[in-house]
Amino acid sequence: MNVILVLGCGITELGYLSSEAVTRLETALELWKADAGRSTIVVSEGAIADGISAADQMALWLEDRGVWGILKESAAADTYENLTLSWKLWEWNRLLPDFITVVSEAHHLDRFAITARAYGVSVVKAPAKVEIGLLRWVVERLFLWYTLYDPKGEKWLARLNRKRRHQKWHKENTVLE
Repeated sequence: MNVILVLGCGITELGYLSSEAVTRLETALELWKADAGRSTIVVSEGAIADGISAADQMALWLEDRGVWGILKESAAADTYENLTLSWKLWEWNRLLPDFITVVSEAHHLDRFAITARAYGVSVVKAPAKVEIGLLRWVVERLFLWYTLYDPKGEKWLARLNRKRRHQKWHKENTVLE
């Protein structure tokens, strides 16, 4: 059984998918169709806007295009959690693949592959075609360096980033009475 893991890319304040997320989903849809629908697609993103999770929006996008049996991981705040929380989801659903096909931008896939290797997971990279500017490319190279230093996301900077994202999503989506 092939598993296609689509890494999320946030959603707008109104709960719409970003253009980068849609490009990733288009890539996953092509892979799923090429496998005649035998692959299981997992969408992974913990961002929430207006009470809607990005994983739910990603799954709806795929379902609208005929994909079935989508698994949703809707708590991940970063690359490390994309992998570890998705793996728990696969275990729960008795899907323990020999490898996973991961969909994201090429610069993000490099970081994911380093993290996956640290956890003993084999990855096939499926890059979505998204253009990025020079500043973002530089930032991604810095993230890549940090991932080499902390492949399992256990050091202070990764923990701080995760904590801040979770707090932000929770704060923005708490209804005060």
